[in-house]
Amino acid sequence: MGWYLGEGHIALARGVPRLLAIVNDARCTDLSDEVEAAIRAVEPGTSIWRRHRHGCSAISASWHHWPCLFPQHGEGRKHEREIALAPWQHQIVDEHVGPKS
Repeated sequence: MGWYLGEGHIALARGVPRLLAIVNDARCTDLSDEVEAAIRAVEPGTSIWRRHRHGCSAISASWHHWPCLFPQHGEGRKHEREIALAPWQHQIVDEHVGPKS
């Protein structure tokens, strides 16, 4: 979820919502692998694309339900509108706390 909120966005591609441009530094292949694994855990049947450009790797995947999983998606730029977790997202985050940095 953090990758989407930070670097990702959802757009229509041929009528299907596509999670676009989750971007990582090209040297951090482990992070890109982690993003791809997370996408596959949510929707195993989706196709995932990686584009490598100018020192970065961009990951995208098409799926009709991306807007359901990310109700933060909406009109306008993310930095110009309120972005807050939905109550059901808070519950998931609380149950799956990641490693401490």
